[in-house]
Amino acid sequence: MKEEYILSQEDLVDNPTARVPICLVLDVSGSMSGEPIRELQAGVQMFYEAIRDDEIAQYAAEISIVTFGSQAQRTVDFMSIERQDVPALISTAKSYEDALDPLHGYFIGLWPTVEQLPTGYAPQTLFAEAQQTAVSSPGFVGRNTLASLNSMLSDGVIPQALSSNLVETACVVWQQRPLEAADFLSTGVDLSITQIAELSDAIDYNKPEEVALLERVWKTITPNLSIVGDLEATKAVLVKGKRGSSTDPDLCLALWCRALGMEAHSNLKKLILAEETSDGQRTRLLHQIIRNEGQHSEKESKEIPALALQLLKMEESPLTWAAVNALRADVNKRFLTHEDRLAYARLLLSELANGGADTAKGHIVSWAKALGTEAVLRDVRPEVLSEGDVTIINNIFGNSRAMTGLWKRWKNRQ
Repeated sequence: MKEEYILSQEDLVDNPTARVPICLVLDVSGSMSGEPIRELQAGVQMFYEAIRDDEIAQYAAEISIVTFGSQAQRTVDFMSIERQDVPALISTAKSYEDALDPLHGYFIGLWPTVEQLPTGYAPQTLFAEAQQTAVSSPGFVGRNTLASLNSMLSDGVIPQALSSNLVETACVVWQQRPLEAADFLSTGVDLSITQIAELSDAIDYNKPEEVALLERVWKTITPNLSIVGDLEATKAVLVKGKRGSSTDPDLCLALWCRALGMEAHSNLKKLILAEETSDGQRTRLLHQIIRNEGQHSEKESKEIPALALQLLKMEESPLTWAAVNALRADVNKRFLTHEDRLAYARLLLSELANGGADTAKGHIVSWAKALGTEAVLRDVRPEVLSEGDVTIINNIFGNSRAMTGLWKRWKNRQ
């Protein structure tokens, strides 16, 4: 049986007075070196003497001492003052900042309320100091501090109105050390659209462990977003530009689509058709639609050929046209039968007159030829085509009986 347990039993027999637990939390960091630590030592000595001189306190008080320097540690466990001496206090840490995160780690879930300590206790001040330290001294506030401050909120020690301040602090920590903020940000807290997108700024996409952190955090955030929030956040990530690894240059946008899951396709489609979306951004959105990180539905998959044709009809979009042309083999995977391929070839030629420019029209005709045969030319309606359109068809399909027939129908059109 341990000695401290035996002593505790003896105390209960010899001293029936109700116990009053007292915990002294003492700063022994570098800022206390010299005269401050000596003054603190003298103060603790005076405290012990005052307890011993009081007829009630000397039996009721059970004192514990926690010191914090480079880390928080329990220097003296709770026990009767008669069984302990005043400990020697030695400055250990380099600075207050060094001690901040370890100290907060000790107090996670243990912060008293103002009602419990009505005099001289200001938890909101402690909260504000931690937030200020995160900004002024990057690298010192970490997961322990965030968990401690979060416990202040959840336990009602500080008002819920400060929750947004904690999120801001966590975002600052993320920009410095993503790993330290990942646990808190993965609890499903609400972030603004700007904050969500800016999480991508801190990641080295050539480091799989950092990529995994971003994906983990984003996946816990997306379920809390509204339909409008989904779209705005997707746009915010898009306008950040390409961010990725040496092997996956747009990995950041892919991660966001993966986090959105089934909601990804509708957001990508809305943005790719939006007037304010640039030509370059459309190419990236199209690649993500084809990449299918969000796992679109069967219906959405079947809509992709129609979307590709719609993009070829956009004006002043050479990068988008080129992207559609480059990805047409992936689009063709939606055609399960020969009849499906012929039907799409006919659709392409029926929309030729609406192509965004001659370059886009060339892509349309080339795609139609790759899917069908010269036989599809018999179904072309010449009355909607210009001479230039027919020439494009002729240049790509070449001279043939079907081509001669098309020219003849075009010249005889009403």
